Amino acid sequence: MRARIAGSRMRARPVGLAGLALLLAAAGPARGQGQEAAEQPEPIRALVEQVAGTTVYLNVGRDGGVITDDTVRVARDSVGEPLGVLVVLRSTASRSVLTFARAPFSVTRGQVLFVTPSGAARPAAADADAPGAEGGPLARAGQRA
Repeated sequence: MRARIAGSRMRARPVGLAGLALLLAAAGPARGQGQEAAEQPEPIRALVEQVAGTTVYLNVGRDGGVITDDTVRVARDSVGEPLGVLVVLRSTASRSVLTFARAPFSVTRGQVLFVTPSGAARPAAADADAPGAEGGPLARAGQRA
């Protein structure tokens, strides 16, 4: 393939596959490919404080990135195969209450898990449970009066 630039006296050289590969490598990853890895949240180390039926209590809450109404993938180690998915029923600053989103899997008190939030829940939704927040417990109590 030969290209000629209008008004140019330089003769264009053919671009081979090797040259094309170098050009693409220098350009970086295609749009969207490199972004997926950057947007993937880091796994959060959490300790199982209690298990009651299908309810799991963790020692990580909003401050750690576990937000009410979000879903989290659960694994035994930070790079391991996921055990399953949990849904965050309630989250305070330092604790969270979750339940199984799909088929239950083995979880025991004192076990360390690595949870990766999906990020689907908005942080503003989690703040609605804060005392005094619009729609929060104090606001709802005022509506009943």
